[in-house]
Amino acid sequence: MPARAKALWAAINLVELQDDLDRAEVLAQESLVLCRQLEDSEGTARSLRLLGRIHSERGKLAEARALVEEAVALSRATGDKLELAYAFF
Repeated sequence: MPARAKALWAAINLVELQDDLDRAEVLAQESLVLCRQLEDSEGTARSLRLLGRIHSERGKLAEARALVEEAVALSRATGDKLELAYAFF
């Protein structure tokens, strides 16, 4: 996984703890674009899950569900059991 994506994921967690969901969403979108450009399926799954969590926190449940379902599908396809478990958490 690219170092930039890892840094973005850490930043997402920090700004979420500060209740800055606008910034968290921007960072999650950035990580998703990056991972998709690099064709990093595991990173894409994590980015989708994080973005889904942000949408869930905002009450956008339909959007959250779609993102998490895509993350689950990618995690299953890559065999990433840890990310799959996080997606169901």
